[in-house]
Amino acid sequence: MKKIVLSNNVKKMIKIVAIALCVIAVVIGASLGTYYGVVANEVTITVDDTITYQQIKGFGASSAWTFQTLGKVEDETIKDEIIEMLYGDTGMQLSIFRYNVGAGSIEVKDKNVYDDEERMSESFFISENYVDNSSFNDVSNYDFTRDKEVIDLMKKSLALGNINKVVLFANSPHYLMTESQMATGEVEYQNNLRVDAFEAFSNYMLIISNYIYENIIKPINPNIEVYISPVNEPQWRWGGQNASQEGCHYDPEHLAAFYDVFYAKTKEFNKNNNTNFVMDIFESGNYKLYHKRDVKKYLAAFSKYEWFDEIDEISVHSYGGEDYIDTKTKFANFMNKNYPDISVSVSEFCEMEWGRFDTMRSGLFLARVIARDLRIINATEWSWWLAVSSGDYNDGLVYWDHDESLTQNEISVLKRYYTMSHFSKYLQEGDVHIDTKNSDTLMWADVETCAFKREDGTKIIYLINSSTSSRKVVLNGISGSGSKIVTSENETLKEYEIELKSGDVLELGAESIVTLVVK
Repeated sequence: MKKIVLSNNVKKMIKIVAIALCVIAVVIGASLGTYYGVVANEVTITVDDTITYQQIKGFGASSAWTFQTLGKVEDETIKDEIIEMLYGDTGMQLSIFRYNVGAGSIEVKDKNVYDDEERMSESFFISENYVDNSSFNDVSNYDFTRDKEVIDLMKKSLALGNINKVVLFANSPHYLMTESQMATGEVEYQNNLRVDAFEAFSNYMLIISNYIYENIIKPINPNIEVYISPVNEPQWRWGGQNASQEGCHYDPEHLAAFYDVFYAKTKEFNKNNNTNFVMDIFESGNYKLYHKRDVKKYLAAFSKYEWFDEIDEISVHSYGGEDYIDTKTKFANFMNKNYPDISVSVSEFCEMEWGRFDTMRSGLFLARVIARDLRIINATEWSWWLAVSSGDYNDGLVYWDHDESLTQNEISVLKRYYTMSHFSKYLQEGDVHIDTKNSDTLMWADVETCAFKREDGTKIIYLINSSTSSRKVVLNGISGSGSKIVTSENETLKEYEIELKSGDVLELGAESIVTLVVK
């Protein structure tokens, strides 16, 4: 091998470059150290209510699965207590009730590859009356005494007066409309809704929705909005041996073609029945971009149809988005660039892990997910997955433990129940997201915020400290009197009176969420 001999000039140049790099590294290190020292000591939050974003509609959760069993409990006080904890004034004051329209999987449970009957559902349609697709168009073929347990719990929830929206969502079409004749695909990624059943499925959802509105919702409050969501997480596989619940896959073109039919049928139904049902699309499994079946591919397919011009909002789930700022920012930029007139609602999320995490860290994780969805993707509403859970999975707001006879009952909640309550209790329908600036642009202090204003001038500011140390915050742009609500390891929705003027310094306890409601 030939020996390389460097000249003295080259050696000198290398030495100079090396010294320069060392100096740069020291300067950068010192600068970052100084930056951290400053922000760790004091973060400045500036609220500017002259810059506004989306209007808030509400917060909710789903009545799927566990509600079926809870409704069978004879002790009404247990059911009343749980419903109050979710929808009542002393509870979370959730304003969105998500009702699962079943696909009848319980009728074909011997064919299902999963055996958890709580994840199966009844259908209002009487399958014995089925002749062909036209059978779904005949109201006399429906038995609305079915799913009574969940319907009764819906009535209790609506009667508390805080619900302004009901979403009737289906995980799958009725199994008699599918290629597999099950409420899951026979194979993975199967377009399981038959093309010849597009109209039948549309009529099925409209007939059920109309019955629930006329007989359950309208007598309590006719002004409650009714959204119909016939499709859930269409990009996932929903079939084969790994199926664990009702579900139906739709390729983008297949789904767009179905929505073309469903939108026309909904519009016609509203005109003929003096209703105002809204087609909810499309409960995307997440909003991550750049994978094989992502949001942009479905929206591109929808945009080929005239009905899409009338869509002003899409629904998405936060799975995969978690609390990742980069993922949310990319999605927000994509929507702002390509669909600036379409708003976004987040209709489902949970921590998909086994166990029940009753920790402040888990509660703060949820607070960050919600706050960042509101602040970055400008979500108009936000819903958790299961309102009630009885399993050992991290998917419930209220946990209900019971014996087989349903006579021994225990109710419990985790820290996230309280951190989500900061949003559901103190943000009202009509509140407007306003701009906030954080001096800690690198988020090293683990303090973040989002803020809102009410028509009467009230401002609601969220301060989330995920650090294990306390933090001082200089709060600019807020003056007035009101309340400070705190949840931490040792406090839950603890309320204090507060007087603020712009420039005041607040101290946030370690691992805490603080809500300021200032008039």
